[in-house]
Amino acid sequence: MLRRHRLLILAPLALAACATQPSYAPPPVDPVQSMRNYHKGVERRAIASIRDLATAAAADPADTFEDHTITKAREMMKDPDATQFRNVRIVPYGAGGRLACGEINGKNSYGAYTGFVRFAGTPAEVQIEATGGSNNWLNQSLSAGITDACGSGQAG
Repeated sequence: MLRRHRLLILAPLALAACATQPSYAPPPVDPVQSMRNYHKGVERRAIASIRDLATAAAADPADTFEDHTITKAREMMKDPDATQFRNVRIVPYGAGGRLACGEINGKNSYGAYTGFVRFAGTPAEVQIEATGGSNNWLNQSLSAGITDACGSGQAG
């Protein structure tokens, strides 16, 4: 009798396990749209970063702002003494902030100049335009803060 009750209880459970379960299929992902969304996020972070940098620099003395920013940019280069600058200007940006914008040219490990690229910065931090590699879309996204603050003028 006990055996019969077990069979009556286990049989429906076994049959229920055989029923087809609803399957979940995630929606198809468009790889191009996914990449666009990624780059938009990179651009937003780059712009926010440079805006925060400019706002934090609002208290820096105006008379030494450009010189101290150029000094900071030189420190980032392989050959600081050979670094060249052009079109350097101070621009208002962010909530009462300001940035030094311009173009910078430095030497690579072989001692050759790499070509002028845009930069934006303050005496505390300098950001240089991304130009390396073959992914132009990513370079534009990473440099979106410089473009937003300084304009889209091409160095060269």
